[in-house]
Amino acid sequence: MPKFVIERELPGAGSLSSDELHSIAAKSNQVLTNMAPRAQWLENFVTGDKRSTASTSLTERPLSASTPRRAVSRPTWSAGCPS
Repeated sequence: MPKFVIERELPGAGSLSSDELHSIAAKSNQVLTNMAPRAQWLENFVTGDKRSTASTSLTERPLSASTPRRAVSRPTWSAGCPS
């Protein structure tokens, strides 16, 4: 199944506590769980003012419609994990 990265703006994300980030990620992961088997969560990443979620999905469409987001993109290369 193809991999996608969903980027969301989250001002101050890099300074949130682990508990706050866990709570935010849990909500996002639940959305993807509800989309199973069409989509599956893989991993979350946080940088300065962004939060990104790596997931698999048959197409980009369900991910684009799932939640407010900045971008949904399909990686062209992934080290150690063919996409």
